[in-house]
Amino acid sequence: MNASVNFATGNLTVEYLPNITDASKLQKAVQSIGYDLLIENETKQQETLEALHAQKFQKLKNKTTWAIILSLPVVVIGMFFMDIPYANQIMWLFSTPVVLWLGKDFFINAWKQAKHRSANMDTLVALSTGIAYLFSVFNMLFEDFWHQRGLHAHVYFDAASRDAWRAALVEHFMGHRADLSEDSLARLDKNPLRILDSKDPRDRPVADSAPDIDAFLTSEAQDFFGAVTAGLDAAGVAWERNARLVRGLDYYRHTAFEFVTDRLGAQGTVLGGGRYDGLIEALGGPPTAAVGWAAGIERLAMLLGDDVIDTRLDAVIAVEDDGQLALAMRALATLRTGGFATEIVATGSPRKPFDNAKNIPARALVSIGARDGSPYVNVRGDGERVRAIQALVRAL
Repeated sequence: MNASVNFATGNLTVEYLPNITDASKLQKAVQSIGYDLLIENETKQQETLEALHAQKFQKLKNKTTWAIILSLPVVVIGMFFMDIPYANQIMWLFSTPVVLWLGKDFFINAWKQAKHRSANMDTLVALSTGIAYLFSVFNMLFEDFWHQRGLHAHVYFDAASRDAWRAALVEHFMGHRADLSEDSLARLDKNPLRILDSKDPRDRPVADSAPDIDAFLTSEAQDFFGAVTAGLDAAGVAWERNARLVRGLDYYRHTAFEFVTDRLGAQGTVLGGGRYDGLIEALGGPPTAAVGWAAGIERLAMLLGDDVIDTRLDAVIAVEDDGQLALAMRALATLRTGGFATEIVATGSPRKPFDNAKNIPARALVSIGARDGSPYVNVRGDGERVRAIQALVRAL
C-alpha cells in the first residue's frame, strides 16, 4: 500500500495487505533486482544492519585491493611497454580476473535489472567494460582481421583501470558513509562519481579527499588529453584543468568539458559536453568519432544581451596536409581574433577537406598544405574582407 526509504539509516518501511503478500515475498522481489532486504525484529534490526554494512565494506575493500594490484601491471604496460613481446596477452591475463571475478557483481546486478526491463549504474559499467573486454579479446586473437583492412587492432584491457578507480571511490565513500548527505548515500549505489560533484557542504571534505583520476590514466588517455590541450593552445583558447569535473564521465570518452562564465552569478555553466566515441559501437555500429554537448538557451541569451550577431561566414580553412594542422589552428585563431567568422575542415583524405570546404558558403577559401616539404597558404576570393584575411594569414 505504501513504501518509503531512509537512505541515511538504510531502512525500508512497507505497508502491505497480509492477505495479498507477505514479508518473505517482498524480500524475494527486492533480491531479484540486485538488492537485499533484512527481516528482523526491532531489537535485532539495527545490530544486523550494522553487521551487514561492515561485512559489505570489508568485502569491497578486499576486492578493491586485489583490483588495484592486478590493474597496476596493465596500467604500466599500457603507458610504457606496449611494444614488449606478448604485451596484449600479459594485459589479458591480469585484466581477466578483474573483469570476470572482481567485477562479476556488476554483471549479476545488470542481468537482474535487465530481467525487470530496467537499468542502473551497474548496467552501464557491465556494458562498457564487457564490450571493451570482448572487443580486446577478439583483437588479440584475430589481429589480421583489422590489419587486412588497413586498421590497427587496438585493445582496451585498460578499461579495468576505470573499474579499479570506481571501486576505490566506493571504498573511500563507504568508509565515510556516516559523514555523507542523504543524496550522496543514494548516489553511492547508483553513480558514486556524482558525489565528487556534490554541492552539499557535508560532502565536500569527503569528496575532496577522494582518490584522484590521474592515478588511473593510461598512456592513451594522457596522449589524447595532451593533443586536446595542444589544440586549444594553438587556437589561443584559454582553458583550465578541473580534475574534479565529473560531468558525464560515466558515458563520455577521453574528454568532458564545460564553458563557464562569471557574469551570471552562481549558475555560471553555459555549455557542457564531451566525446561520445563509444556510442555507435555500443549500439552495434562501426567505431565512430563523435562529440555531444548541451547549452542553456536562456543563459546564452542573457550573455548576448543587446549585441548584434553577424551570422555571415568570412572564411573557411581547408587543411590539406596533417603536418600543417598547427599552422591551420594558428590561422583559425588569428582570423577569429581579428573579427572574421571562420570555420576549419581538417579530416578525411588529403583532397577531401578541400572539397568539403569549398561547399561551405564563405567569402574566402583558405587552403593550407605542404609542397616540397614546405608549408604553403592559398587564399581564394574577392573583396576587401578577403584581402584583409589574406594579409593576416600571409603574416603567420
